[in-house]
Amino acid sequence: MGIYVSGNPLSAYIETLDKYITDTSKSFNTVEDEEEIPQQHTSESSLYDGKNVVLGGIIVDKSVIYTKNNKPMAFITLEDSFGTVEVIVFPNLYENFLSKLAVDTVVIVSGRVTMREGENAKLIANEIKFYNDLQENDQTTLWLKIKMGTSVEESDIIGILEKYAGSTPVNVHYEYSKKTIKLKPNYWVTPDEQLISTLKDLMGDNAVAFK
Repeated sequence: MGIYVSGNPLSAYIETLDKYITDTSKSFNTVEDEEEIPQQHTSESSLYDGKNVVLGGIIVDKSVIYTKNNKPMAFITLEDSFGTVEVIVFPNLYENFLSKLAVDTVVIVSGRVTMREGENAKLIANEIKFYNDLQENDQTTLWLKIKMGTSVEESDIIGILEKYAGSTPVNVHYEYSKKTIKLKPNYWVTPDEQLISTLKDLMGDNAVAFK
């Protein structure tokens, strides 16, 4: 996406982060912009409540609270070149990381946008990847094969992928033309058993694989 500028504290991480993100904090922080800019000149944000996006940045703040069931969850502040976004990490995900999810850690966060009137949008995390792990597992990709003579529609595949937005790349191979394309980060996914099951039901068992 080419979102960063030279001199940014994240400059050492740009090349890798840029491969994964689908959005930036600029889309989330609209409240102050609307107050400062005359109404006739404001543009509508591409975000909407429930949208799945992927952000990348550095954790600059973190607070932990406990639920009624005495389980820890976290609120982290993720900073990129344009500003910050509050990320909510519920217990079922936070328990996988705990202290590893620390200030000054560079991460990729996939999640669902939550919006309230009069407030900047926030992100509810459903997947978190750490920069060092990205380097080690950079080759993991979801491969899909559209078989010759199939009645599968590309729009059906995209519709499924959008429900599982994440940071795992997706390649589509067209058997009839023997061509392979790498989908844009907007259609990358979070590995999930239900995702695989749904794709296999649509495309066939041997048409879906992680490599």
